[in-house]
Amino acid sequence: MLKKVFLVEDEIVTREGIRDNMDWAAIGYEFCGEAPDGEIALPLIEATQPHVIIHGSGFQVVPLRPIIFRDWYKSIPASELPPRWCI
Repeated sequence: MLKKVFLVEDEIVTREGIRDNMDWAAIGYEFCGEAPDGEIALPLIEATQPHVIIHGSGFQVVPLRPIIFRDWYKSIPASELPPRWCI
């Protein structure tokens, strides 16, 4: 099973570069979505339930805090929990 990755980045060139220049399947991931900011990202992340969220260094994680501890993470054995954040 491929792990899902979601990208939050306000710079469109950077976002497109990361999205389009990675062979996601070759490294065990499925690119499941992107957004330019946290407000747009929140409902998309809730809908796609990614294993990994990549975001820019200036991105405020506070708007996403409610979804970090969602029940769907509680159902995953601790040994299989993926990273919650990657920068």
